[in-house]
Amino acid sequence: MLKKNAKGITLVALLITIVVLAILTTITLNFGGHLFNTVKLKTLDTNMLLIQAKVKVLSEKSQFDDSTSLIGIKVSELGSSNEKVNALKSKGVIQEGEESYKDYYLWTQEDLNTEGLDAIQLKSTEAFIVNYETEEIIYYPGYIHTDKNTYYKLSDITKLQEEK
Repeated sequence: MLKKNAKGITLVALLITIVVLAILTTITLNFGGHLFNTVKLKTLDTNMLLIQAKVKVLSEKSQFDDSTSLIGIKVSELGSSNEKVNALKSKGVIQEGEESYKDYYLWTQEDLNTEGLDAIQLKSTEAFIVNYETEEIIYYPGYIHTDKNTYYKLSDITKLQEEK
């Protein structure tokens, strides 16, 4: 038998509680996702700036000292054997017809370690391509922004940072 003055949570109160929790969860997940993307972008930007600083030093050393060799593998010597370079060529990120094409070098984890940048960890599917002439840094596979565009070059990623 049911009592008239039974105390407990009503169905309406339960529904309101669930709706409020769902709203708070959605807000938290959206904020967390945005925060994660921001941190990922800042980390990539910082890593690319560190590489750019090393590229400047190596480029200046090679101009004054002929015995200094540039770090990395010349992209022009890779031919069509490297899928990362081929993907960047097909997307128009690097162009074989450029005058400075000969200055593109592929950097791997080994090159980063050699230059004291072992804190930057690359997966086997990732690489940096540096241009010693323009000091532009290219990241493969690129950064997918919230606007659904993929950005590869340090100059583009720095612009994204400035927009925030």
